[in-house]
Amino acid sequence: MPPTATSDRDCVNELAMAPTIFVKSQDGRVVLSVGETYKHALLRLDTNNQYVFSLDEAFEGNFLILDSDDNVLTTGIENNGATAGQQVVLSGQAAALSYTDSLTGLTGNRITFTDSTYTKVYAGKTPRNSGPYQRFNTAYNPSVRVLTVSGVGLAGTTAFSNIRTQCKAQCDNEQSCRGIHLFQQTGGIAGIYCYGLSDLGAAMATEIESQSWSKSARMALK
Repeated sequence: MPPTATSDRDCVNELAMAPTIFVKSQDGRVVLSVGETYKHALLRLDTNNQYVFSLDEAFEGNFLILDSDDNVLTTGIENNGATAGQQVVLSGQAAALSYTDSLTGLTGNRITFTDSTYTKVYAGKTPRNSGPYQRFNTAYNPSVRVLTVSGVGLAGTTAFSNIRTQCKAQCDNEQSCRGIHLFQQTGGIAGIYCYGLSDLGAAMATEIESQSWSKSARMALK
């Protein structure tokens, strides 16, 4: 359902890249980085997100992600066993895993998962918003829309909260969903609508009653 305000037109952005973990060999170990520092440590990720493991050009052997029984993971993963300069894509996991390099005997560590959380990034023209009226500039771009929750004919705070809860739940189950945009439609087919988005873009002004929320894609080495 498109917005009614003329200021809320679609903006086309490229799809957002998945969060990236960098991998290299160091002192007989597989070490990871989610920033600048490489560590041989437990990796904590969010459930039902997609992550890329990018191997250093000098990586030794084959990088492997193992399941809870220490078997090579085959579900929800692409290019497991990658070599130097390649990438492994991990998607939609919940059970604890581990990473290692079986070819050279380099040791790794565990990978654990926690539920995603959401942060309200922008608010539009809502009663409680005393700041600028803003939203994701990709909010109404159909090319980055991965899900829709519709509340035709609904209005009010309680209905807004209920649609938001449903939308977050669906976004949790869609690995490409990076966040949600929730809005009140007053023209056309009135109601409350929510879009799950694969690209959150940047801020832009809006005159619509709306909220823009980002889904966490945490990467932590402990």
